[in-house]
Amino acid sequence: MNRTIFAITLLFAVLNDLSAVQLYIDPFEILAGETKEVSINFTQENETSYCAAQFDLYLPKGLELVMENNSYGVLNPNRTTTSKPHVLRSSFYNNVCYRFMVFAMSGTQYIKGTSGELIKVKIRANGEVEGGTQICEIKNIKLTTAPSPSTVMLDAQTTQIAEYIAKISDSGYGSFSWPYALDFSACDGVATVFRAATTGANGSCILEPIADKIVPANTGVILKGTAGKYCPTMISYASLVESTLIPTSDATYTVNYDKEVYALSTKNGKTGFYSCREGVIVPQFKCYLQGTSTTNAKEIIFLEEDLSDISSLSVDESEHDCYSLSGIKVGTPTRKNVYIQNGRKILIK
Repeated sequence: MNRTIFAITLLFAVLNDLSAVQLYIDPFEILAGETKEVSINFTQENETSYCAAQFDLYLPKGLELVMENNSYGVLNPNRTTTSKPHVLRSSFYNNVCYRFMVFAMSGTQYIKGTSGELIKVKIRANGEVEGGTQICEIKNIKLTTAPSPSTVMLDAQTTQIAEYIAKISDSGYGSFSWPYALDFSACDGVATVFRAATTGANGSCILEPIADKIVPANTGVILKGTAGKYCPTMISYASLVESTLIPTSDATYTVNYDKEVYALSTKNGKTGFYSCREGVIVPQFKCYLQGTSTTNAKEIIFLEEDLSDISSLSVDESEHDCYSLSGIKVGTPTRKNVYIQNGRKILIK
């Protein structure tokens, strides 16, 4: 699978005055055929709590960045927190510049210090390089103090995430959540993406398919398919999908008391949501069920796929309007999904 590093743009909270901030590379000399390691420095007059930064690096003619380990640079760990370190993403943007973004998934970790190296890059010179001192330009600087990853949005172009972030275990199931909207339709091994809709009469967790396999940001879902890791496509927007699964897209979750939550697992060949003991940590980017008065006596909540009453039919526009699964009237639907019409579920493909 061709994996492309994504470029993202910040919707920032406080960016009115960037005059006190500098992102720069000191002038340097380089010969044709030479590779030189240089620093992208981040300096500010006061220690503002910026949680993320994005900028574009323009190189003189004949120079290019060297990609190593799927990245055009290495983040200086001394400028970010160690408990939840920042992430560096980079791409060759529109074939004219290199776009960098430094961010933390939690949205609450900040770039440390007022000056010094932020990113280390390697610059290579080809035969077209002009002699003398080389001066690189950094433009389109965007910084954010926003405390939530929901303030981060994609550029207009849709690109694929660099890592395989979603996993289906050998049981054929996997729980998942992510801070941004994702499209799993191109992931051949992911047969179905489920939301948790309701609780069955026997206390089971009833799963309903998301027909277009599009998952909104910070939404807990269950993936079903071939065991393996998957690389969905990040998209800029997704309609709300109601799910009783609680996401851990922002951070891990530590269970406060026995049977407070139920996490997806397989034991003795049975896959379901098993009760967790106090102190168990639910990993980040997963999801779990909240224990209730009707489940606190259970050790396992079984999965029940609600597929039998879904008809793959066209919409009858003449008789009845369509409604979303949450009861919102949508009239005649224009996108793939599961809807309710005349008291029955229909799947629009």
